[in-house]
Amino acid sequence: GISTDDQAHNAQFAAEHGFEYPLVCDVDGHVVKLFGACKSRQIRPSHHGPRDACTSAARVTVVIDAHGQVVGYEPEFNARTGPAELLAKLTTLHAGL
Repeated sequence: GISTDDQAHNAQFAAEHGFEYPLVCDVDGHVVKLFGACKSRQIRPSHHGPRDACTSAARVTVVIDAHGQVVGYEPEFNARTGPAELLAKLTTLHAGL
């Protein structure tokens, strides 16, 4: 997972939910913007002048294959049904390799 939260917050969140994988910290929102997952923005000062910063990430699903290619994108993620749907898609994708 990736979020705009800092490392301490992501570590606490991961521990609370029993995640056994790292969460990526994108505190400036650069990667979140690239994947079209910016939920809220804020103008922040910088040494290059004001910039549009992504301050929180929406729940989207991006499937990246072993070659670094985006092979799936779901712009909305339902926390109740999403994991099972994603597993089914990944199983189908893996079977086609």
